[in-house]
Amino acid sequence: MFHHLPLERYKQRYTEFLRDWESIVFKKYMSDYEVYGSNDITSIKSGEVIDSVARPVYAMNQLAQLLPKLTADDSIYLSDFYHTGVDGIRYSRIPCKLYSFCWAQSFDIYDFTRQFMPWIRQYELMMLEMSDTVFVACSELKELIISPYPEFTEKIEVVGLPFNSQFLINEFGNGSPFFSRDIDCVFTSRFDLEKNPWFFLDLAESRPELQFAICTGWENLKGTAVSSVERAKSLRNLTIYNGLDKAAYYNVLKRSRVQFNCAMQDWVSFTLLEALTFGCNVLYPNFRAFPSVLHYSFNHLYKPHSLSDANQKLNNLMAQPPKNLREYVLTDHDKSIERIANRIQSNSNLSI
Repeated sequence: MFHHLPLERYKQRYTEFLRDWESIVFKKYMSDYEVYGSNDITSIKSGEVIDSVARPVYAMNQLAQLLPKLTADDSIYLSDFYHTGVDGIRYSRIPCKLYSFCWAQSFDIYDFTRQFMPWIRQYELMMLEMSDTVFVACSELKELIISPYPEFTEKIEVVGLPFNSQFLINEFGNGSPFFSRDIDCVFTSRFDLEKNPWFFLDLAESRPELQFAICTGWENLKGTAVSSVERAKSLRNLTIYNGLDKAAYYNVLKRSRVQFNCAMQDWVSFTLLEALTFGCNVLYPNFRAFPSVLHYSFNHLYKPHSLSDANQKLNNLMAQPPKNLREYVLTDHDKSIERIANRIQSNSNLSI
């Protein structure tokens, strides 16, 4: 039996559809498949990245359903590396296979879990010990994990970021023709410190002749970059789209020529994949994993913190529709869940 323990579905986050994307592939690959946890769409009430109270409760409820039926021939996939109560799987002494996806954790100095050092590092070490395979989005994150723990090198598998662009196109349609779009540049990251939103505001302020936009699922723009929130509200050429569900969010992308990112913490980025899906050009800092993710297409990469370089690249991207980058990037990450399923199926007593 293959047991799927997905993340809960949040209106504000990529997790709204992640369960669906995973299930489509897992049902295809695993003959005996079961998924755990409520399928309801909820909102984050405590914290910013995930709900810091509801997340542990949801995870423990999944395990409460799973453990009584677990057998030695089974495999488990956790959609998140941090899963409260996961030690219960090994405590049960049932020698099943355990797999998970690591989005960042405290290995990334900008990740929100870094504030939980040193206790969370003990959890991470335990999880690496217990796991058969841990999947990550890119080789740069793998390097951060194995630097302190080289003994787990073979356990860390680079598969890309789980995505399904065709699912989104089927649900929400394609974008408008590029030159008919009325938003010049859109920012779709969280307004938190690690996303560096003040640099986006510097860009907007330097180009009063252009139309900028911000998207958020919150009823009002908020985040840990508090001063940037207040500054955003004061810019006349910047529209803040609040309280967006996914349909409304994707409609803003369909109206936008360039999606801009200035994050210090991002591994591939769902906002990148969403923007490419709906026909935006993308402009990202030449930093961390972004160069390799964007296939070293330097038309789409600007020198970090350089306003002049960002402006020059923005001008170029507004003047031309996106080309092959969309296909290159999306084709790669659309296959991520299939890579996960292949690894699990080949490593476990599971049949297609």
